[in-house]
Amino acid sequence: MLLHPDSFVSLNEWVNKIKVSNWNKPDDIKNTFATADLLGKKSSRVIFNISGNKYRLIVKYYFGKKEIHLFICWIGTHAAYTKLCKENKQYYIHIFKLQMVQSLKYTIIHNKAQYCQYCDSLESLLKLKKRSKSIQDEIDLLTLLIEKYDEAHHPFHRLSPGAILKSLLNEHKMKSVDLANLLGVSEGLVSDMISDKKAISKKNMLLISKHFKVNQHFFNQG
Repeated sequence: MLLHPDSFVSLNEWVNKIKVSNWNKPDDIKNTFATADLLGKKSSRVIFNISGNKYRLIVKYYFGKKEIHLFICWIGTHAAYTKLCKENKQYYIHIFKLQMVQSLKYTIIHNKAQYCQYCDSLESLLKLKKRSKSIQDEIDLLTLLIEKYDEAHHPFHRLSPGAILKSLLNEHKMKSVDLANLLGVSEGLVSDMISDKKAISKKNMLLISKHFKVNQHFFNQG
């Protein structure tokens, strides 16, 4: 279960930097991560800041002849890390479990197909009447990843709902009457939605986002 979904993007960025790093000795780690802190007492451990300084990651390193091996020993909030240090546990603690990796089944969105897949998954989860803590974490994570992709790829990120609707119609060469038929409403109501005279209902948001393959949150930001 991912307890802090807001850390997911930063963790992915950390992994991506690790993949392209070229280290020959522990001190080289700081060339890639300037804020990294190499622990002493021959622990062969390094502390990484995640999401600014919100979370801390304890990693054990081993520099082999040809490869560098990194082992995640602990991850938690800054406050939890401070408590850990007061008890002097940062040098030996090792609570990382395999299921933590298995729970990270989503990645940063790289293309439109993946975006559509995540939107469909989020839509399915939002339909659930009863949500466990793990389901809500999954919803939060998907929402965060989708919004990050939207910010980078959709130019109408900060437009009003009506302006977004007009842009989508123009992009898909549709007229107001076409959208009215799609939604099963009057053409007058569509015109009012485009001019922001009337709000777009949740039902219509769902139909519009599904048809044009965009996230519903666009229509909630106006």
